Amino acid sequence: MLCGVFLGSAAWWLCLSGLTAVLRKKMSVSFMRGISAVSAVVIGTFGLVQVFTGLRDVF
Repeated sequence: MLCGVFLGSAAWWLCLSGLTAVLRKKMSVSFMRGISAVSAVVIGTFGLVQVFTGLRDVF
């Protein structure tokens, strides 16, 4: 079971990094900046939701 999880995770990582390497050459810099900005907003929003949820539970 443990080996299966490890192999599955390794295969997923290799596929994801390979796909990223291939697509990286085909994307423009402005498109990559847009993806980066959207990702930052999404991650920041999740973080703020977690902070406010934690504060609400404390107080």
